[in-house]
Amino acid sequence: MILYAQKILLDAPLVEELNNIIIKICKRLREINELYNQKQWEEGKKVEAEFKQALSNFKL
Repeated sequence: MILYAQKILLDAPLVEELNNIIIKICKRLREINELYNQKQWEEGKKVEAEFKQALSNFKL
């Protein structure tokens, strides 16, 4: 298992793709947080629901 994990970590294109996915997730979370901070409850709930739906379709 450790050798497999090391192989994945050394695969630069995969690491780059995972990095891009993590950045997109963080941006969406920031957007949701900003909407709630600005008291835009309905829009925040809408974006949050869309985000949850997108994540539920993502399989590891």
